[in-house]
Amino acid sequence: MNALRLLGYTQTKPCSFIVDRASPHSHVSAAFLFRYALHQRLDSAGKYCSHLTICVPTQGGYYVSSDVQLKSSVTCQVDVVLGADWLACCQATLAVNVLCLPTSEVILNLTDGNSWIADGMFPGLTMCYNADHSSRSLFAILPPTHP
Repeated sequence: MNALRLLGYTQTKPCSFIVDRASPHSHVSAAFLFRYALHQRLDSAGKYCSHLTICVPTQGGYYVSSDVQLKSSVTCQVDVVLGADWLACCQATLAVNVLCLPTSEVILNLTDGNSWIADGMFPGLTMCYNADHSSRSLFAILPPTHP
């Protein structure tokens, strides 16, 4: 399986994701950025991109990645495509219709800016932890539903 469609959040805005290991780079729809008035800027290569926080559902929880650089795309058919670059950073594993529950080893070795949080840690609030389990940030989000 190369691609998976999910519903999640970007900058606390509901969005549709395709997790696609065949896509080398992650990107965001220009229409999505415009709809929510999210900022774009030129990167060093002269391409438009945005730095966003994303929340992606998995079995039993969510990956939260902060300050993800996503190239802006006018041809993107969904809000956000998470490519092989994001999968490598989160060490995420695709299964049929879901991102797999990460192992403890994966959670402990997530790179800076990436966290995994368990469902139901706090009703209505989600606490994100970094690898050494010190508090990183608190999000007020509603769990997305799987399509």
